[in-house]
Amino acid sequence: MARRSSRSRGFTLIELLVVIAIIAILIGLLLPAVQKVREAANRTTSANNLKQLGLAAHSYNDVKGRMPYAGLKDPTTNNGVANPTIEGSGGWQYQTMPYMELDTVYRSWTFDGTTFPVAGETRHLITIKTYLNPGRDRGKGYKTQGSSNNITSGPVTDYALNTRINFPATNTFLTNNQSIGHKDEKRALQNIPDGTSNTIYAGEKALTMTEFNNDIANSWDESVVQGGNGGFARCGNSSSSNDAAGRSTFLLVHDNLDNNPVQNNHFGSCYQSGVQVVLCDGSVRTLRYDISPDTLCYLYHPADGQVTSDY
Repeated sequence: MARRSSRSRGFTLIELLVVIAIIAILIGLLLPAVQKVREAANRTTSANNLKQLGLAAHSYNDVKGRMPYAGLKDPTTNNGVANPTIEGSGGWQYQTMPYMELDTVYRSWTFDGTTFPVAGETRHLITIKTYLNPGRDRGKGYKTQGSSNNITSGPVTDYALNTRINFPATNTFLTNNQSIGHKDEKRALQNIPDGTSNTIYAGEKALTMTEFNNDIANSWDESVVQGGNGGFARCGNSSSSNDAAGRSTFLLVHDNLDNNPVQNNHFGSCYQSGVQVVLCDGSVRTLRYDISPDTLCYLYHPADGQVTSDY
């Protein structure tokens, strides 16, 4: 009687290739679902960040009797550089740090605007996750170099203040004037004529993808250390014209590599669903990229007399 072999038969080359092909197909089918889940999670985190920023604005308003503003680069007031003893210094996110459990950071930034940053200064080189949109790869979350002799180095942010909240009442609502906060109406939440539920407080800002990990601050991605910069403030349009061409520049920008359309003064995001904003009432909404330019303008301006729910 012949002896039976106890060795089991292995896969043939063809069978192995079939198995590999099936696995590849399954991965291909699962990958979009995984990406959607990841994007949804990132979008939720970003919405929570905006919610916290909105709540901090309410607390700031309760204490100060006015809304935060983008700050002023005034050489006579510390050149806008963050200092807890100088009212309104630093960017709007610095101003609201005490209301976001960041009081320790707030009080440690006792910078002198005439000498900042001094050699070896590192107190400002930190990551503040609440200021970052997790859908973007922002690396370490701060920039060690900046314009104006590195004065704009420090933590960057993916959220911009709507500077129109503090535009003077006489400002023509469609034009682009002093977009980064040099005007300050000192408007309180209670004094928003169009209503807090019809006015944007802050939102995800437009940013060219090449800037995500750039270690040098540019004019639209400076840190929150020095007030009065475009890196954390937007007015929503890029034209000073009040005609149809000017109105058409109210738009939202999806992240891109070519800076087209330009990031300057616009809000934008990395998400396909739209751009998330927090209204002055503290609620978070998603605005479609195809939103009407006029509707977007009405949402930015607190006193244009136009109330809309078409978004």
